[in-house]
This record gives sequence, structure tokens and C-alpha cells, in this order.
Amino acid sequence: QPANRRPPVPLHGIVAFYLPVATRLAVRSAIGEARELYESSTKWAFLFTLPVLLYFIIDAEFVVTFLFGTAYGESADVLRVLLVGIAIQSFLGPNAATLIAFGYLRTQFVASILAGLVAVALCLLLVPKYGALGAAVGAAGAHWVSGVTISVGLFRRYRIHPLVSSYLKPMLLVVACSTVVGMILQGAHFGSPLAHLLLFIGIAALTLAAPLITRTLSRADLELIGSIERRIRGRSTITDRMGRWVTKGFAGGGSGI
Repeated sequence: QPANRRPPVPLHGIVAFYLPVATRLAVRSAIGEARELYESSTKWAFLFTLPVLLYFIIDAEFVVTFLFGTAYGESADVLRVLLVGIAIQSFLGPNAATLIAFGYLRTQFVASILAGLVAVALCLLLVPKYGALGAAVGAAGAHWVSGVTISVGLFRRYRIHPLVSSYLKPMLLVVACSTVVGMILQGAHFGSPLAHLLLFIGIAALTLAAPLITRTLSRADLELIGSIERRIRGRSTITDRMGRWVTKGFAGGGSGI
């Protein structure tokens, strides 16, 4: 069932760092600290997912024809629907992992049942008429029902959610700019794969710069990035330099550090 599948790779990677810390906070009943950790983890998991998500949505026709041939060009909308469905997991953050950390599992059980029912119902309703696209809508709907159900349970029980300005501002900036680019490029045909690569690089660069542009890089963000850097490199040199630069640049800026 969709609710039982592994989360997207960026979120799954961050959960490996997130879950032990969240469990320690749950033992101490440090809800406030857990909330900050959740917000920061969700922001970075989704921002790492966002470039691939937006690129595949904007350039879906090229992706499917490049990988599978021109005969599969009409499946671009199927890819778009599936991506939007799967993206809800990263958008809402490590909600299931947080409930596990706090030892509360009933919501996940309910979410799995609801997701399965929604998937079956939508497929029975849509597949006879729309084929693969209908099946994609069924799978996407199941992901959304599962993710939203778990997040609602998490919020009702612990008042933890990721929908804060420091998360929404950079995300909305990237989505808005990418939407404009997608509208401009609609129907355009690039002969060289290099142009498609440059489009992806542009989206990725904007995404990484968005927290700086919107001045939403927080201390919790730097702590999360630093812990990942220390786990990978054994030190946090890059994060320390970033922290000094942000502190100097945003002194008195309000929402930043």
C-alpha cells in the first residue's frame, strides 16, 4: 500500500538523522524542541526534493521520451500525477517517524487503511475510462490521504506541523518562478539535451538559494545541516562559514538569524 512505501530519498536520508534526535526529545517531552526540529527537517527534505519534482513536471515529455522513446510521449501526464502524489510525503515531512518517536502508532494504521480504500475506489472509478492516468490518480490520491491523515493526527496530538513562514516562503518562491518558466517554455522544443540539463541546474540553484533570498535560514537549519556535514565529513567547516555569513548579512533582519 502507498502508506507503507519508503519515503522519497531526500526525506528518507534526513529521517536517518532525525529519528534518533526526535526520540530523545520525545523521552524528555520536549515538544517545543521537537517542533523546531520537525520544521527544519521538513524544509530541507522538501527543498532537496523540489528541483527534481519541478523539473520532471515542467520537462516531463522530454524525460519520458528520452528514457523510453517517443512512443511513450503521451505518458508525461501520468508521470506528473505520480510525482505530485509522491511529493506530499516530502512536503509534510517526517510525520510517521515523529509518531514512532513518540510511541503513537494508531494513526499510521488508520492512514494505511484509508489509503488502501481510496486507491481501490479511485482505480475502480477512473481506470476503465482513463487507463494509466486513472491508475496514477488513484495512487496519488492514496498518498495524499495517507500523508494528510498522519499529519492531522500528529498536529491534533502534539501540535507539530511544518507550515510556517520559514518553510513556505522559499518553497513558494521556487514554485512561482518555476511555474513562470514552465509557462514560457510550454510547447518549446530543445534540440540539445544540454538545454534540458541547464534547466534543471537553474531550478536547483534557485532552490538552494531560496532560503537565503527569503531570509529564512534559521539556527535550527544550520544545526541540521551541520549534523549532516559532520556525519559525512567529520567536521562542519562549510556550515560554520555559512552561519557566520548569514549572521553578518542578516543582522537585524528579523526572520533570519
